[in-house]
Order: sequence, then C-alpha cells, then structure tokens
Amino acid sequence: FCINFVAFPGEAANNYLVLKGFMTSSITKGNYPLKLIIPVNYPNVPPKVYFDMQLTLDVVKRLDYIGDQNMLTITYMKHWNPIQSTLAELLANLIPLVDKNPPVPANQLPPPV
Repeated sequence: FCINFVAFPGEAANNYLVLKGFMTSSITKGNYPLKLIIPVNYPNVPPKVYFDMQLTLDVVKRLDYIGDQNMLTITYMKHWNPIQSTLAELLANLIPLVDKNPPVPANQLPPPV
C-alpha cells in the first residue's frame, strides 16, 4: 500500500489519510486498485473504500456492493464498531466479496466451474 496524508491547514476536521493498494481476484487473476480514505475521526467512523479505477456501467449496475463514485459498501462497514472494527477485518470481509464478484464486465468473467 502507498500512504499519503492530506492536510488542510486550519481545517483539522477535514484532514485524512489515503492508503492505496491492490486487491487480487483468484477468479479473474486481476489486480484491482483500491483507495482507502481514513478520516481524522477514525476509528469512530469507518474508512471509505473505493475502486481506484474506471468501471463500466455494466459493472456498477451488476455489483450491489459498488455505489457512487466507485465507493464500496459492505455490511461490515454498515455495522462499524469503533472498539472492535479494524482495517484488517474490513479487508478480510472485502476479499471474498471481490473474489466472488470481481469488478469486471460480465462478458469478461470466466465460465462457471
């Protein structure tokens, strides 16, 4: 992962940390760029996770875990607990989802086994 800190002088509430890396699917063997945005009030609020790539409308409509601006919405984030939730668990919940339903057009998915 690559790490960037974005600071807005005089506006500490708007500061955040950006982590960038890749998630690999064992189905498509593809590497999908991810961007995690960690807000200044983390862990009280969950990070935001995005696919950091262009997605076709087919992909966005087909996969219910992708929302506006390629933001990922999964159950784990909806039930975020600042005491128990971690980035490692977030990624552990995300990996099987992306592996099962990778962000590629339906015509590029391998046939079912």
